[in-house]
Amino acid sequence: KEQIVLPVDAIAQEGAEAFVFQQNGNHFDRVPVQVIYRDQAYAIIKNDGSVFPGDIVAQRGAHQLQMALKNKSGGGADPHAGHNH
Repeated sequence: KEQIVLPVDAIAQEGAEAFVFQQNGNHFDRVPVQVIYRDQAYAIIKNDGSVFPGDIVAQRGAHQLQMALKNKSGGGADPHAGHNH
């Protein structure tokens, strides 16, 4: 099985979980991945079907994308802010 090597900046970390942002049309989906090895420059992720060789993933800025997603989803803010019931 082919291993998938990505720049370390392509991996977002949240607790024990790792994610990449995979292009899906005109947006990116957050996809959980298993990091087998990581050094200062590159990360090797398990080829388990979550991402395939040739898929387009954000090559850098994954941490910033993760933070933006967290802020967008409320991340500790009032869940009812901006909603009229």
